[in-house]
Amino acid sequence: MDNILKFARSGKIFLLIILINFNMLDGPGEALADPRLDEFVRVFDRVGDQRLLIGDPKSPLYPYRHLHYDDGLSQADRHWLNSLQKSGNCFPYVYDLMVTGFFGLYPHLRPIMVDWDRYPRVRSSIRGSYPAMLERCVYFKQKRKLDRWFDVTLFGPVDGAFGVRLDPEDLSDPTRYFAWRKWQFIAREFGRLAFCNSYPPSIRDAWAGKGQSGGLSYTVEESIYLMGRASYHGMLTEPQLTAAIAGFRRQGINLMDIHRLLDHARSHRLHEMNYLRGNWQLVCTEWFDQAQQSRKYR
Repeated sequence: MDNILKFARSGKIFLLIILINFNMLDGPGEALADPRLDEFVRVFDRVGDQRLLIGDPKSPLYPYRHLHYDDGLSQADRHWLNSLQKSGNCFPYVYDLMVTGFFGLYPHLRPIMVDWDRYPRVRSSIRGSYPAMLERCVYFKQKRKLDRWFDVTLFGPVDGAFGVRLDPEDLSDPTRYFAWRKWQFIAREFGRLAFCNSYPPSIRDAWAGKGQSGGLSYTVEESIYLMGRASYHGMLTEPQLTAAIAGFRRQGINLMDIHRLLDHARSHRLHEMNYLRGNWQLVCTEWFDQAQQSRKYR
């Protein structure tokens, strides 16, 4: 249950005032205090009972489609979300946190939460948007399911490219072959959340699993890109960034090239950048092309 609804049931006076304001909307020409909320309600009512995805330009939620909902959560809720994601326990709590995070990001829309006619449909659209915070949970759910019948650490790290990379003798084992194909698909989703969605928790996942069996593989340039995205999200202290740059230099990368890639990564997603060595850029390009065609923005 959303926190604001708990407040409403406890009889908080300010929510009673909000309810009165919303009742005033029934009269023609009445406006809410915040013009952005007023515009949201007008678009919402114009859409009517149509069920529109958050990525549909006709949706009143379309202007609010870009950010990760985690950014609107409290620190305690973020810790809870991380625990839910890693356990693969997605329903119903992660869906509820999506709604909580959304209204944390856009507090001017909170009065809609006590509008009993509009709020259920708004909540349904948010919960149906399938953001990165839900996808990370689904990834861990799928991986846990696979781990119950096969040890993926028997496989080398996935670099984003499709294709079977097993020894010829392994191809004769149907269980191993099927597990590899399944893991390759799951690992691509794992990498996509970090490289394509630029989702901070998944960037940390990618760092933790770099080069490990049952993890991810990526080039130095792709690593610099991830570091640039992490810097963009404020995930790194200055000493950590300095240490990372020193590590890239030890791998033979020119300092000017490192700073150029970092700067570009801070303002662009991987599919928008010039060619980088590695396979994850192709994964991101394919994914964003599909997202555009289906009007799904994560």
